[in-house]
Amino acid sequence: LVILNENGYVVGGFDTVFGGNIPLGAGLSSSASLNCGLIYGLSELFGLDIKKLQIVKMAQNAEHLIGLNCGILDQFAIVHGEKDSFLKLDCRDSTYKVYSSNFDGYSLVLLDTKVKHELTDSAYNSRRKDCEDVLKVIKTIHSNVKSVRDITK
Repeated sequence: LVILNENGYVVGGFDTVFGGNIPLGAGLSSSASLNCGLIYGLSELFGLDIKKLQIVKMAQNAEHLIGLNCGILDQFAIVHGEKDSFLKLDCRDSTYKVYSSNFDGYSLVLLDTKVKHELTDSAYNSRRKDCEDVLKVIKTIHSNVKSVRDITK
């Protein structure tokens, strides 16, 4: 609700219950799904007309509030994904393209490896900071570099 309020959206009282059987820390973007679903549901319930990209950004900011400095990939795929298709996302400007696919004859299988993904307690934030620090140094030498993807040599 903090994220909605910070973005100028006001919601009234509501009751909600969450449930599921995804193992904690399974690495299936469950927190991103929960955030996106809650924002979407509240938008529908209170007639807020929150656009898809706004949902993505607010869900990302909710993750930031708990200390996970994530990008938008998971949230974007959750909000913009379509059945039997792939997304090609440019995280720099949030442009994307949907590609239809045919999965006939194939199955996607998820296995619980019991490896836990506790991103707020992992080295994720540290690795991200390392990349950002390296980028700062490179920018001092090559001013045309805006992100790591601009580095060609």
